[in-house]
Amino acid sequence: MTGIRGALALLIFALMGAACEAPADAPAVTSSAEPSAPSPSAEPIPPQTPTRAPLSQVTPAFIVEPTALDPTPTLAGITVPLPAERLAIFLPGPGSQVRSPIRIEGRGGPARSERVHVRLLGEDGLVVAQQTTYLYAASGQTGPFYTDLAFGISLVAEAGRLELSTDDPRTGRLGHLTTVNITLLSAGSPLVYPMLDGPEQLAILTPRPDSAASGGRLRVEGAGWTLVEQPVTVSLLTQAGDALATEEIWLEPRGVGVTGRFAVDLEYSVPYPQYGLIALYETAPDGSGFLHYTTLEIFLRR
Repeated sequence: MTGIRGALALLIFALMGAACEAPADAPAVTSSAEPSAPSPSAEPIPPQTPTRAPLSQVTPAFIVEPTALDPTPTLAGITVPLPAERLAIFLPGPGSQVRSPIRIEGRGGPARSERVHVRLLGEDGLVVAQQTTYLYAASGQTGPFYTDLAFGISLVAEAGRLELSTDDPRTGRLGHLTTVNITLLSAGSPLVYPMLDGPEQLAILTPRPDSAASGGRLRVEGAGWTLVEQPVTVSLLTQAGDALATEEIWLEPRGVGVTGRFAVDLEYSVPYPQYGLIALYETAPDGSGFLHYTTLEIFLRR
């Protein structure tokens, strides 16, 4: 019996040892799934252009035609340099489309009491608005000026002309005038162009300022350009504004915006020696005033 029990015990120990042995290495499991592809990025959606509603009685359309620009001066054999503009408008420049109030900036002088007269003319040549401003300068000096001019028109848009002038310091009469063509708006967005400081549009070159004339004859020479194809006018005036002599003459060569020259002899007669003014100007074709006006003081002897 003892031998049978020993054999059974050995068999049980053998089975337990077999169960405790480590199993053979299993093959490594590898994933056969391929890496996932990145998801495609979303394409940006183009912005949609708003569809404009058709024009109707409720949404009327109007087109503002720009005012004709002032001609750009071109030299045509003129070698004499023109002096600087005595009364310059920096804002608004030619062709600007303006709403009320207009911001006006410029430089000028000397002027009587440092005053600058401002007028705004409409399409029909009538005065739309006017006021007086002043130079930021000492008496007898040049200086800048700034002002705002309010106006009102019945139309949506119309052509206009901005006119600035100063008085002669001695006589108090018109001494200098300059203009710029603009478009007046009662609605819509303004479009304002600046203007550079440039030469005098019409300049008297001979005689020189404060010189004297005698013998009843005065030689006047000058240069410049016109805004309209027309002659300029040269006048000899007394301090009271009476005309002693007046002549119309073309600038040569002729042409709108073409810089030309002129020379004319004025015959005059005065009862006693006195100061006078030589006036050189271009008139507005519609008779509404001047497009440009300049003067030079001179002493007249018999």
